[in-house]
Amino acid sequence: MLFNGNVIAQQPGNNSGQLTAIGIHYNATAGNELSAARPTSAINVKAMRHFLKSFKQADSVHWYKSGDGLMAYFKEAGIKTRVGYDSKGVWLYNLRSYPELQLTKNIRSEIKSIYFDFCISWVNEISTPSKNLIYLIHLEDKTCYKTVKYYQGELEIIEQLSKQ
Repeated sequence: MLFNGNVIAQQPGNNSGQLTAIGIHYNATAGNELSAARPTSAINVKAMRHFLKSFKQADSVHWYKSGDGLMAYFKEAGIKTRVGYDSKGVWLYNLRSYPELQLTKNIRSEIKSIYFDFCISWVNEISTPSKNLIYLIHLEDKTCYKTVKYYQGELEIIEQLSKQ
């Protein structure tokens, strides 16, 4: 299996209700193959296989226990990414976070045509097994902040805060 970058996690903490880093450490070898480090039972084998197959360019990977599942945090092509798995290693979602210029041009132009006085400050792109993409687009102007959900061509304001 090919893998670029490092997978690093710290020892478990005692914070209930929060993400807990799990004890596993991987290093990529010079040949870009996963080193012989032995995975612990903390990371489900099915989740690890899916991860290694799906994110071959992942860099600085950190695994966390979250409730009954696992999450991996990493960067891929400079984009901050989180991946969620359930306790059986079944993939649940990807959450990619990036600035305006990495948003597809057609969605960006649609948002800008409606919110022309607003700046797109950040985008969260959520993908799920249903293959539908949901975009949470964070907008800002002189007087307020808005979060707009873009899903299947439909826009919905899900949050609006006034600046004071």
